[in-house]
Amino acid sequence: MNVLIVEDAALIAMSLAVELKRAGHTIIGPAHSAAGAITLARAQPPELAFIDIDLETSGDGIALARQLRSEFELAVIFTTGQPDTARANADCAIGLLVKPYAPAVIVEVAFYAEAVLQGRPAVMPSRPSVFEAFV
Repeated sequence: MNVLIVEDAALIAMSLAVELKRAGHTIIGPAHSAAGAITLARAQPPELAFIDIDLETSGDGIALARQLRSEFELAVIFTTGQPDTARANADCAIGLLVKPYAPAVIVEVAFYAEAVLQGRPAVMPSRPSVFEAFV
């Protein structure tokens, strides 16, 4: 699955990329800004995006999620340390990954999203305190 990573913290972006690539996904990015994410997505359309809602420290991740969902009809997983803000914007994402999280849960969340996208029964990740599904 083509996965776009949008995260302004380099170490978190790298952790996401490494774990998802290990699981066989194609990584797009990481992008460190909304503009960079749009450019990457237009060059190689993603099926799933992990988006930091506090992108560039101004909440740009939520607006980006809305734009990407509208333009590409992709699934979005919010990544944040502010779950209440993500929940208030659940209409533009399929779930929430609460920071900090263990690298192993990233792959579980991607498998969950893939099942949702394919209309298969989705198995919730093993750490429900870290991942919350919106669908």
